[in-house]
Formats: sequence, structure tokens, C-alpha cells
Amino acid sequence: MRNILIQDILTNTPPQKLTFKSYNSKMENSWKSGYFSDLFLKANWEIQLDTKGFYLNKKFYEWDSIESLSIKSGFVWNTLYFKSKKNIKIEGLPKDLSRELFAFLTNIKPLIKSISLFDQNLKKNVYFRNYEVQQIKNLMPEYNEFNFLLNSKKINIKSLINSKKLTSLHKIIKNDNSEINTWNKEFTEKEKEIYSNYFKNVETSPLTDEQIEASIVMEDNNLLIAAAGSGKTSVIVSKLGYLIEKGYAKPEEVLILAFNNKVRDEINERIKNRLKKAFENKKMPIVHTFHSYGYSIIKDGKLNKKTPAWISNESATSSHLKDLFYKAMNADDKLALDAALFITFDAIDETEEVLRLFSATKSDSLDQIAKLTQKDIEPSAIRDYKTLDNKFVRSSQEFKICNWLILHDINYEYEKHLDIKEISDYHPDFYYPDSDSWHEHFGINKYGKAPMHFSLNRPISYEEIVKRKRKFLNQNKIKWFETTSADFYDDSWYISLDRNLKEFGEKPRFIGWERYRTKVHKFNKDNKEKDDGDLYSELPLINLISIAIKHFKNNQLTFDDIDNKISATKNKLRCISFLKIFKAIFTEYQNELKADNSIDFEDMISESTRLIDLNKVKHQFKVILVDEFQDMSNSRSRLIQSLKKQKIETIFFAVGDDWQSIYRFAGSDISNMVNFESKFGFTSINKLNMTFRFNQGIADVSSEFIQKNPLQIKKSVTSINLGRKNKIRQIIHDPISKFDSNTRRWKKTPESFNRELLNQLKIVETYASTKNSRMSVAFIARYHFLKPDHFDDLCKSFKKNLNIIFTTMHSSKGLGFDFVFIFGMNDSFPSKRTDDEIISLFMPEPDNFDFAEERRLFYVALTRAKIAAMLFIDNENPSRFIHELGSSKYPEVIDSGVKLV
Repeated sequence: MRNILIQDILTNTPPQKLTFKSYNSKMENSWKSGYFSDLFLKANWEIQLDTKGFYLNKKFYEWDSIESLSIKSGFVWNTLYFKSKKNIKIEGLPKDLSRELFAFLTNIKPLIKSISLFDQNLKKNVYFRNYEVQQIKNLMPEYNEFNFLLNSKKINIKSLINSKKLTSLHKIIKNDNSEINTWNKEFTEKEKEIYSNYFKNVETSPLTDEQIEASIVMEDNNLLIAAAGSGKTSVIVSKLGYLIEKGYAKPEEVLILAFNNKVRDEINERIKNRLKKAFENKKMPIVHTFHSYGYSIIKDGKLNKKTPAWISNESATSSHLKDLFYKAMNADDKLALDAALFITFDAIDETEEVLRLFSATKSDSLDQIAKLTQKDIEPSAIRDYKTLDNKFVRSSQEFKICNWLILHDINYEYEKHLDIKEISDYHPDFYYPDSDSWHEHFGINKYGKAPMHFSLNRPISYEEIVKRKRKFLNQNKIKWFETTSADFYDDSWYISLDRNLKEFGEKPRFIGWERYRTKVHKFNKDNKEKDDGDLYSELPLINLISIAIKHFKNNQLTFDDIDNKISATKNKLRCISFLKIFKAIFTEYQNELKADNSIDFEDMISESTRLIDLNKVKHQFKVILVDEFQDMSNSRSRLIQSLKKQKIETIFFAVGDDWQSIYRFAGSDISNMVNFESKFGFTSINKLNMTFRFNQGIADVSSEFIQKNPLQIKKSVTSINLGRKNKIRQIIHDPISKFDSNTRRWKKTPESFNRELLNQLKIVETYASTKNSRMSVAFIARYHFLKPDHFDDLCKSFKKNLNIIFTTMHSSKGLGFDFVFIFGMNDSFPSKRTDDEIISLFMPEPDNFDFAEERRLFYVALTRAKIAAMLFIDNENPSRFIHELGSSKYPEVIDSGVKLV
């Protein structure tokens, strides 16, 4: 016997034969102390587990009464300690039983609580949310301990707890949501039946199955991706009525956020009209714009901040910013010089020269351009640049040099004849009479090479010309210096120019803001009737500052953030110059707000977010609904995240269509929708694929077109109108304007366009007559200036059968018309102008796909049409989007615009 006990001590395992015989009872989940534990420890105990507690020596202990569990290991047996009103110990427990009993007693309370919460959620008969699943998981034992209990050899846990519930909990702890998903699916189907009458009548037409499901699903976060014209507002209304009827929240516990006052008023009106009974004798849900809600938080936080009169509208803000700008310019000469240089240099686009050559010569490479002769180049490709003193120069770099000289009060002559016997016709770029010195600017890089097209139509290369000029000037002992294009590549040209001028005796100094403005006014006066007026206006700079302030505050940036991004820009000098000006104006702007204890519109959102984050203000909302989510800015997104963080049980419902995200310039960031779940947490995604607006033909072509961008969220749009044939019509016309080589001006040539436009209006008018209906027609264009000159006359001529309006693509969003006429389908659309580098510094990263937002703009324009869309196409320079439509797999949808079917 002694040898057996020693073996037991060494192996830390009780002798199997002795222990099984000594403590196992015939009754399940019951045990008695063994012979040897009685003998050596005087242990005399009997344990029986029950569903609500356990018996120890016939005394019952409820699970809830057990506290302070601990276990002490001995040589042969273990001792279990616990507290239940008084301290109790159970000695002589076999080691395997003690371990399993300790694990069971430690985890039974959280296990029962999690089962109880699971039951409660099932009994509530509501959508089983991830929030509730997480609450259950938070109560449950750790994963390994749970598995240990399930696989216990001594304790049959399934005889104490319902085995089905154990299985359900086991799946939950393994992150297997299959049972929860099944429950929610069955629940949704039952709710459709129970509330069938409500969903038939809540709107003017019965809701579709997609709309009903989106109304019932009530996950922590809900993203409804809605196709154009799919009735998303109907879902907002029906979901609101349903969730209040179901008891998810009281009306005053629901916050609806809109992007502007007009949408807010429309939602309020829709709720009142459609949910009268639901809110009879009850409070209404709270409908706010983001700004008005933010301001209400600030007032609740007792900050006592006001909004100054100058932010009441864009005009007032712009006027005030101008005042700040002029005040800063007059107070700081250094800053004024930065601004003057920025304005004068920004008056031209350096990349335009080469791009214009490509366009005018139909060339694909610089090699092709270099082989051309002068007669091969259209006059439109040759441009002179007008300087601040009304001189014409031949390149953008010479233009900058001239304006720098003017602003630094340097007397100069452009291309003055150098009178030397050896050469009769030599005109160096610049002559400085005050120091009797000359200056050549060579278009070569740091390797001495010029662009290939510089040698165009020359008997010798441009590089050889440079070499000969240098030799000639030096041999004749001409007082001269040079600058090169290489100086422009690293932005050192103005340093080099300043140094050389001083070495030759010139004294460059800034003329001052007032003299600069006098020169600008004179320039504008001289050019008032030549279409070149206001070339040197400071208004674009002030507008850039205004936009930058909004983005800077919206995205909660720092000056260091902008500094870090400048290193990746192409025109660093311009960006650095702007940042100096921006810092000064922004600092003064903020100082004014602070001194007046005021806030602007951006502060309404950022300050309210800060107050919520600090728990200075607590919200009461159980549900938050947001429409047009594709237009969400980062500051608005952060406000929602803060509201959710403060009350994690709050349900968030967002509706939008990433295919219609077209307001990046106003601060929207499509990533808020594309990366919705990573920003807001566990999400249920529903889609409204059925459109009530346009026919299947337009649905197919527009969906194929927009989804060429792989970053757009995929969906398959179907229409209640299955019409397909001839729904997108291509109307070909001559260019609306052409370059006149005699006057060197663009002149309008709208005859072909006007003829085709009139013809199409007659076709639509005839169609409307046959339908005995007055129909709506929208003229839609990328730009305002494409509005036909005789628009009012057209409206009057066709007013009997047609209601015609003009709108831009941006403004057309949310609208619908029987017919749309889309103008300007030439090579200026999609716009090839990328975001200004400066504004890009202050904005989130753009889509990583060519013309992504322009593509969405065209999609918006196409999908405004109920019956047909007419595309007016320049026959010489069609839009690249037209080429894409030409390769569509739905050729039956697109026709030549002859007749309507």
C-alpha cells in the first residue's frame, strides 16, 4: 500500500482502482469521500449537483451564494475552499474531480447568466443583434474553460443544462452565428406576415420585398445600398414606423440626420403625411441637419458659443475672408509678395503647352511631334502668354520670369535686338537697361537636353543653338547670364535669377501690395474688352483658402500633416507658397472666432464630437438614421462614431448609393461607405436593386458602365419597366465652337447642334402627343456654360407638350425626368483637370481609378431619364465615355436617335 501511495505522489495522479471505488456514487453528478481520505484526513463528505445549486452533506447551496472559490493542492488529494455566508472547505477531493468541480463551480454562474440572457432575447421576439450576442459572450466562460466543461469526464453538464442551449452557446463562443442567422431569417419572414398590412399601406404603393426586409432588419449597424430611383426614402419612413411600433425606441429616442435644410424639411413632411397614426398624441422623431444637431450639442454643453453674422451664408463668408486677406497683405510685405507671386504664377497652367501640342497635332508621342513642320500645327496650339505689363512672351517659364521682374521693380525689355555686326537678327530673351546686361533663358534640363519638339522645323537642334549662343556671347564679351528649365524643375530659378541680377548691379525689391494692385487694375482695364480681364485676380486664391479652411477643419488636420504631404507634390514651390499664405489667414480666421467666442459650421460638428467624446453631453438616442450616406464627410462620420461609442447599444441605419458619390469637392469621402463595417462595426448590408424610375435598358447600360470601376460596390439593378430598345440615343453634331486662325479666337459654331436639338425636341413632342401627356425634359450638362443660348425660346416653343429645364449633372442628383438631353459629350468630359494639388493636400485620397468621380457624374445624368436619354456628341472629339458605350454588351439599348419605340 505504501508503494502505491508513493507512486501516486510522484505521478500527481491518484491510484485509479482505489479512487474510483472510493468516491464514485451510482447517482450521476454525485460523489462521496473515499475510505483513505476518511482514514487519513477524517474527510466525510457527500456532494450532489443540481440544476439550481448543489448539496454538500445534504445542505443546499445555490449557485449565486457561492463566492471566493479556491483550490489547494496536496500530495494525494486537493482541498476546495468557498464562501457561502461562512467559509467552507472540502478536503480529500481526488485531484481530477477537484479540478473539474472547481472549473464547474467557477463557471456555472456566468454560464447560467448567459443562458438566461439568451432566453430573454429570444422571448423579446425582436431581431437578434450582434450587440446582444456580444453581451452573452461577455458573460460566458472563456473558450477553453467552456470546452473543458463540455468534455468533463466526471461531470455530466448536459444533465444539468439544456443540451440544445449548450450547443447554441458553444456556437456563439466559437463565433459561429449560423443559429442566430437562422433565427433572424425566420423572424424576418414572420414579421413580413404579421405587418403585411402596414407595409402595404405605409406608402402610396405597397413596398417591395427588398424594402420590407430592409425595414425589418435591425442590426447594430445597417447599410442599405440603394439603386437610383429604388425608393430609399420609403424605407426610411417604413423603418421608422415599424421600429417604433415594435418597441425598439420611442419617437424622441430616434435621431434622423439630413445633409441640408431642404432634405430635413422633406423628411419631416413625409413622416407627418405617412405616419400620422403612429405619432398621434406622441412626440415626433428628431430630424436635424448635421450642423443643427452639432449646434444643439454645443448649447447642451453650455459652451455659449455663437455663430457670427459673416458665416450666415457663403456670400457673407467670402466677403469676410476677403477683408481678412487684404488686411493681412497690407500688414506683411513678405506675405504680400508670396501672394502676388502665387497669383501671377497661377495665371497659367505649365502642363498645358505640351498637352495642347498633342491635341492640336493628333500626336501620340513627342517623337511624332518632333517630325512635324510648322504647317502641320494648328494655330490653336501656338499660344503667347500675356504678362502683368501687357507683353506677350513665348513660354510659361518666360512668363514667370517676367512677372517676377515686374514684382521686384526690375526694368527690362523682352527680346530686344542685340546690335552686333557679326549677326543681324539676334534677340536674347531679356535686356536690363539699368545695368546694361543681357539674359538668356534656355529650355534645357540639367543634362543639357531640350524637349524633342523644341527642334521642330529647325535646320539644327535646339541644343546646338544653345551651344552657339553661349559661344557667341562669350566671344563678344557681352555682359550676360543664363537661366535654364532645369532651374524650374527644382524650383531654384527665382533664387538664381535674384543672385545673378544682384551680381550685375540690379536691386530687386518687392514693389508692395498697393503698387501690385495698381498694376493689376491697369491690366484689367487695358484688357477689359479682350476676354483677358481679371487674369491676375486674387479671387481664385481667396477661394482656394476658403475651400482649404473647410477641408482642414473637417478632416481635423494639422500644419504638419500638410507639410508632410507637400513632399509628394509636383509643384512644391506653389504648394509651399500657398501654405505660407494659408497659415497666416487661417490663424487670423481662428483668432477672430476665438476672440468673439464664436464657431463656424465646421466647428459645429467637430466641437460637438469633442463634447460627446468627453461625455460632457450625453445623448438619449436608441436609433440613428442617415440618408445620402455616400456624401458623408469624415467629420460627420466621426460624429456618428462618437455617438455610437457613447451608447454602443444604439442602432445605426445608413442609406446611400456609392455609384452616386459626386461631392468630393464638398468634403465627402466615399471610403466612409465602401469601408462602412471597418468604421462602424458589425453590419448588416441590404440592397435595393429594383428601380422604379428608369427602364431595364438604361439600368443595364448604366450599371455595366459604372461597374467598370472595380472599387464600386457590386449590385444588379432591375427595373419594373422591362423596356430596352433605343433607350439611350446618340445624337451626332459638329463641334459647337472652333478656333479661328485669322482672329486667333474661339468662335461659336452651334448651327449643327441647334439643328439636332430642335429635331430631337420635335420627336419627343410627337411622342408626348401620342401619349396625350405633357412630359418633362431635362437639359443636363457638366458645366453651366453649355446651356443653349436660345433656351428660353425653346421652352416657349414647346411649352404645350414639354416642360423643359436646364441643370448641371451635380444639381440633377435626386431628380427624375421623362427624357434627359445630355450636352457636352466631347473630349472635355470627363474633365481631365485633376484636383488642384493644393486642395488635394487638404482632402482624403481620391479613388484609385481613372475619372472615377466623373464616371459617377455621367451615371447620375443617365439615370435621371425615365423613358430615354439623348447624348449630344461632338463628331470630331467625342467623349471617351462614348467610346466605352460603343463597346457595351447591350447594343440594342443604344441607337442613332431616329425614333422612339
